[in-house]
Amino acid sequence: MTDDIYLNEDLSKPENRINVALFGLLGHDWLRSWLLSELGLPAEVVIYPSKNQEEVRPDFKIALNGTTLAWVEVEVGTDPGQIARYRESLSEPVIAIWSRKSDGADLSLEEIAEFMSKRCTASPNLTSQVLIQVRHLLLQITQALEGRSPYYSRVSISDKMLNHPLVKGLRYRLGNRILMEKEEELREGFLKADATDSERHEGFSLQMHCPKAKKKSLSLLAISGGRPKVQFPTELKLREYLPAHGPQIDAYVSLIRRCGLDLSIDSVTKRPSLHYKYLLSYLDELAECLLALADRQSPS
Repeated sequence: MTDDIYLNEDLSKPENRINVALFGLLGHDWLRSWLLSELGLPAEVVIYPSKNQEEVRPDFKIALNGTTLAWVEVEVGTDPGQIARYRESLSEPVIAIWSRKSDGADLSLEEIAEFMSKRCTASPNLTSQVLIQVRHLLLQITQALEGRSPYYSRVSISDKMLNHPLVKGLRYRLGNRILMEKEEELREGFLKADATDSERHEGFSLQMHCPKAKKKSLSLLAISGGRPKVQFPTELKLREYLPAHGPQIDAYVSLIRRCGLDLSIDSVTKRPSLHYKYLLSYLDELAECLLALADRQSPS
């Protein structure tokens, strides 16, 4: 038995709550085998949270017969700087699990949630206790992917993102209808540009007022981690959160389709993405669609 298990998780952080729930489910072979296969690891390894190594502590250690094979770091959002530091400090590979497939990590929380959902649907013989544990983890992941955790704070976007071609073009066209300061209250008829504190330098999200959302705002497009792709909510999510915006959603979805991206995906958690350069020729129409969504009176 190992004696380096870490016990003092800070459960105020969403990724730590996810890690604890995931660790509790890894005793079930159907999930453990799939996860190891996705990460390219031997079926015989053990996965557990371990104490600090070389002054750093990734979320999980992967060990076989007492020998460390790799480490796993789970992040809600992305954190390439942290992964780089871990890989510099540790001699074994460090595997990254980030929020979404589009984030470019080794695996995503989105894919874990999709697998668990399909497995529960395909295997009605799972016990009620296991199903409750799966539901618990799925809800943790869903909340994290939707940015509904109080762990995140919103900040003004950086000077770097102010000069991004898409952001710059939208700011010019939206004029005084786009709110740029984090202190400004988002209200009907306006759009607000901000970022999460974890991505303050390379993040951008354009939010509209949405009474149905927990934080009363809904992101209509976003850039994460300085990547060239722009992320969008699916049509399904737009219709769920904005039920009175039918024609405005139709126009928005149609425009994004003409730009080269289909938003008609059967998911509210996925965030399909498109390279920003395909949007630059449609900035006038894009601004009109965004303002039409923001202007539509939303029932509380």
